[in-house]
Amino acid sequence: MKDIFGIYNIRSRISVVIVFLAPLIIQSYILVPEIRNLSSTLIITFVAYALSGLIILFSRRKSGKILNECFPNGLPAQQYLMPSNSHLNKCVKERYYNFFKNHLADFTLSQNDEEMKKQTDSAVTWLISQTRNSSKFPLIAEENMDLGFAYNLLGIKSIGICLCTLMLIFNSITIVAYCKFDLTINLNLVIYCLISDVLCLMMWIILINKSLVISCAKKYAHALLSSCDAPELNTDLNK
Repeated sequence: MKDIFGIYNIRSRISVVIVFLAPLIIQSYILVPEIRNLSSTLIITFVAYALSGLIILFSRRKSGKILNECFPNGLPAQQYLMPSNSHLNKCVKERYYNFFKNHLADFTLSQNDEEMKKQTDSAVTWLISQTRNSSKFPLIAEENMDLGFAYNLLGIKSIGICLCTLMLIFNSITIVAYCKFDLTINLNLVIYCLISDVLCLMMWIILINKSLVISCAKKYAHALLSSCDAPELNTDLNK
């Protein structure tokens, strides 16, 4: 239970489910007054929690594919360490190389990207394992959660758009039916729901994309590689 409600799960996974279910939850609260009382809210919370497990599994299954599509040549942290990559300052890259040579016995340098790829993959994987302590490396933890949140959202973008579209159609039909058949509904509330659906749909289409994932991954890469200069990491490893 502690792990389920850990900060990473809340930020990178459960928050994704909340965003996905947001249009449905908002509409329920607007149109059904009974849902606003405590007992109904608790029921909805438990139902949403049950659904979250399924949605999280789906998003995680898709997230690996999303990362491969965004980074066919490897994640930014590995790419930045490649000899041919000029993103990092030459002096900074040399400093990182020296750090890995001092702490990884099998780390060797090569001017060939193909030969260097195994070295950078291994080095970055090791560095991730050494910086998991969020209290010692809060920036890395923060950027890692942002990255997880971004690619998990992108993983369920298609079904998020489908849900918003279905609700948009439903509310549009309801408004048309009200105008033609004089339904006994609160038109203002349905319009509020329609506006909410449009905003959520725009969020999925405009904001959640590969560019968001790439931007978060680059920030995470910088934070992760910067830990090579962190006294916390060097002190721990030298003990």
